[in-house]
Amino acid sequence: CKALTDAAIVHVAENCANLAELCTFTQITDESIIAVAENCAQLTSLEIVRCENITDAALITLATKCHRLTRLYAEYCPNLTDTSIIHVVEKCSGLEALSVGGCWRLTDRCVRAIAENCAYVDELFIGECKIVTDIVSVAEKCVHLLDVDVKECGDLPDESLADLAKNC
Repeated sequence: CKALTDAAIVHVAENCANLAELCTFTQITDESIIAVAENCAQLTSLEIVRCENITDAALITLATKCHRLTRLYAEYCPNLTDTSIIHVVEKCSGLEALSVGGCWRLTDRCVRAIAENCAYVDELFIGECKIVTDIVSVAEKCVHLLDVDVKECGDLPDESLADLAKNC
């Protein structure tokens, strides 16, 4: 539904305290995600794609309030940085799927935090994160990976990809 607005998402959040999953491909803002975080502590899955108005503040609030999150798909959200994704992986230790492909501000620091904090992640998409150049830590520590996307990352050394292939 591309026509969903912040007002609609806020209304759902305020009236559906047991909401477990939310998927939106609209141009919502932090207001929506913060309302979901503050009202829907049972949330386990969030998918926000191409949400150009979502910032670190929204995901930091989400991670602080929704510790049961197991799946986060925050793809092509250009305002997200290492700060919010690191906060998510530190607070939501049960993450099984993380997709931040196309979030071009993410760096190797974020990838190392994912490796350190997401022991059970089986799905990881960091493709098109052009600053990412090192996935060795993921290859070494994320031993449950079944599905990985690192296409169009920075200059990944062949050794990193070989280690990833060996450990998956």
